[in-house]
Amino acid sequence: MIKLSNEQQKIVDLYEGQHLVLAPPGTGKTELLVHRLSNAINSGIPQEEIACLTFTNRAAENMVERVHQEIGDNDIFIGNIHSFCNRYLIKNNLIPQITSLLDEEDQRQMFSDVIFDVTKDIASDNSSMPNKLEGALKDLTNADYFSVSAILAHLSYLKRKDFKIVDSINYGALNLDTYTSLFSDPILSLECRKHVISLIYSRYEQLKDESNYIDFDDLLTLSYFNLSQKLPQDNFEITWLQVDEAQDLNPFQWGIIDKISDKKHSHRVFFGDYDQSIFSFMGASTESLKFISKTSVVHYMQINYRSPQYLLDLYNQYASNELAISSKFKPKAFNKVLKVKGDLRIKHFSRDQYDEANNIVTSEFPVDKDYSVAILVRTNESAEMYASQFKTNMPNVRIFKVSGVDLFSRRITKDALSVLNIFVNSRDKLSWSRVFHISTGQTLKQSRFIINSLFNAGINPIDILFNNANSSSLLDDFLHLYNSARLVVFDTETTGLNTNEDDIIQIAAIEIIKGVPGKIFEVYIDTNRDFKEAEKIHHISKEYLSDHAIEKHLALSDFVNFIGDSAIIAHNLDYDYKILNNNLERVGLPLIPQETKLYDSVDITQRLHPKLPRYKLEYLLKVFNIEGSNSHNAVDDVKATVGLIEHCIIEIESTKLSRMAYIDNETSKSLIKFSNNFMPLYELLSDNAKIINLGDVVSNVVSYIDDNFNSESRKYKDNAYVELKKLIEHMNHICQEQSILKGIKKYIPDYFKYKEVDLKLKKDNVVIATVYKAKGLEFDFVIIPQCTENTYPSYFSIKKEQKNDISGVQEDARLLYVAMTRAKKRLLITYTSYTIPIKAVRKYYQCPSRFLKSIRALFDR
Repeated sequence: MIKLSNEQQKIVDLYEGQHLVLAPPGTGKTELLVHRLSNAINSGIPQEEIACLTFTNRAAENMVERVHQEIGDNDIFIGNIHSFCNRYLIKNNLIPQITSLLDEEDQRQMFSDVIFDVTKDIASDNSSMPNKLEGALKDLTNADYFSVSAILAHLSYLKRKDFKIVDSINYGALNLDTYTSLFSDPILSLECRKHVISLIYSRYEQLKDESNYIDFDDLLTLSYFNLSQKLPQDNFEITWLQVDEAQDLNPFQWGIIDKISDKKHSHRVFFGDYDQSIFSFMGASTESLKFISKTSVVHYMQINYRSPQYLLDLYNQYASNELAISSKFKPKAFNKVLKVKGDLRIKHFSRDQYDEANNIVTSEFPVDKDYSVAILVRTNESAEMYASQFKTNMPNVRIFKVSGVDLFSRRITKDALSVLNIFVNSRDKLSWSRVFHISTGQTLKQSRFIINSLFNAGINPIDILFNNANSSSLLDDFLHLYNSARLVVFDTETTGLNTNEDDIIQIAAIEIIKGVPGKIFEVYIDTNRDFKEAEKIHHISKEYLSDHAIEKHLALSDFVNFIGDSAIIAHNLDYDYKILNNNLERVGLPLIPQETKLYDSVDITQRLHPKLPRYKLEYLLKVFNIEGSNSHNAVDDVKATVGLIEHCIIEIESTKLSRMAYIDNETSKSLIKFSNNFMPLYELLSDNAKIINLGDVVSNVVSYIDDNFNSESRKYKDNAYVELKKLIEHMNHICQEQSILKGIKKYIPDYFKYKEVDLKLKKDNVVIATVYKAKGLEFDFVIIPQCTENTYPSYFSIKKEQKNDISGVQEDARLLYVAMTRAKKRLLITYTSYTIPIKAVRKYYQCPSRFLKSIRALFDR
């Protein structure tokens, strides 16, 4: 590890109480977080009681990598608060295992379906309101992104109100007058507006429940509600907590933090910076830090390891004059680097923003190609303008433009990742709905209905592919085999979990002949492997094997003979089947024949009960009140599995008619089309032998969809392919070449956590992004164009200021501070005399930003 300063060591050595560490950019915060985690583990704190909360997945990924480098494998939680809540809900069996998480684009698509359904309801309503309500819904249908976000905020409020947690968290009940901001119709009454939102809320929750979807707000709401149900003495699961970017948390997230930890019982350290709070639209506020500071020991980090003193002087002066932050603990540079001409510049362009962009791109790009460069703008339109300038004037420069619409929200990306994700999680209904949609042409709404119907009937869409659209159920096939033939239920105990290398030390099996349990098979097998860790689970000792085991070849041969040509079934079959075949291969015995029918009691239970939170044998025995014990001795586990199978058989028999009731003529046609269209692509991606990079897999999937599924009107646009190159290049650079299926299963889950900015590679010369999306990044050279009034502060903030609301101006001042503090060596700020609005002919005179007045003297001009 890097040697720490005395200032840093004091923070690392904190071991009790509550603390707030005010750490401006460049003060070595990441080092502190990693060292503190290492100290916590080495001091003996149980790893399950340690948590490090970050603001973004990107920060979490970096932290996980650093911690792994420093302390090796560990079980501590590192992630954002949504990930923590997701883990909490899963760990405590509070959401079904089949649950899918909606991202923002999925929400918007569902929201369109909700509007459609509510419009139909209103049209059939005989009250006096339908006409006006229908008009209001047309408003919403045509709403831009911000209107949809406002409605979702109201839905969040209503959900929390249903859970009776709004007031208890001081969430800030939305003023009913804010409903007027959602519709442009000024005549519509407030009660009418409230009624519309109530209808939308009810239908949105119904759709999510039908499909087993939750959104990010549900993660927070459900976690807070369930944490609140526990007794006070049971609330403190986390005894050691550190929180990064604390200034960006909203009040509800602070409430969750207080539920999982407590000042009296937990050691809590919050890292924050008043000047970096720019997420007020998400509910964040500097007031939270001020409140925490009153109950914490406050520490100030002064030594800056990233920026030279001339930049720190600029930041200090700006903070003092524009952010009203006056502190005796001002950051100081660790390294003495002298400022040279050109390191700090303000440049004025007498024409408009297009001339400004042309000059910056053609004249300001640094000669030193090793410099990391960022052009940070206020709007997505400006980002597009600069990207266009580079394409025209500097085509050989690699730029990375962070799109206005995040790449992972685009149809082309969501289609490709959904196709690949079904190989990672074959029960992901969200991915299957999109796959069904793209391969059949059905609407997403209808596709969602069909996929829900399939799972409710105990049918996985993969069954449709392999049965050539025959809707006969695996459950009914299993029922027929159970009642008419012989099958073998088996289980293994092993030296470890590596199916390729570990040894089987116990096998137990029970035959079932025409529904009647028969002979029991049991054998112990000796091994030279060390299995002390596994012994803690199955309690089979080396000494016991010495007394009871038989020769390995003979034992496995006897078991194969016991199976004969019967079907086999196990609980979590994949593991037992793989390790059995690998053990057979190592002793020179034939593998289990490919024609052997295989069943998994986990799969059967999931089909009958798709909404259970887990399917471990011990849990199922308890839920269904089945006699037996999941002791991790193979004999006990096989007997328990037989009991579970008998329970399932009764349910399969009693539910057959109701399960298959959804099949009608139109659905059958759609299933046939799905099977015919998607099966060729499914087979291509199932190749476990062909070695290929994951980026090329994505490219091939997208081409296949466009060539075979998309109608002419739905073809991916050229710019969609251009944006997708970011993902493909990242995959080809990061992901190791391996078989298609292995590559998909290894890497795709991580990409579902990414935002577009996470795809930037070191070889990208210039980043073009809005300030919001660049937060947390740093560059050698930062250029901030269009630094005028109406941009910093924005036109909307100035309008609010005219009504005596200066909150927008204050946040814009912090936003510019965030932009400036991305620079590690050089900073260029520019402004123009005129601005030409998009789609306008007239140009408008502009003044330089008011925020520049107090710092102009520090810049070269």
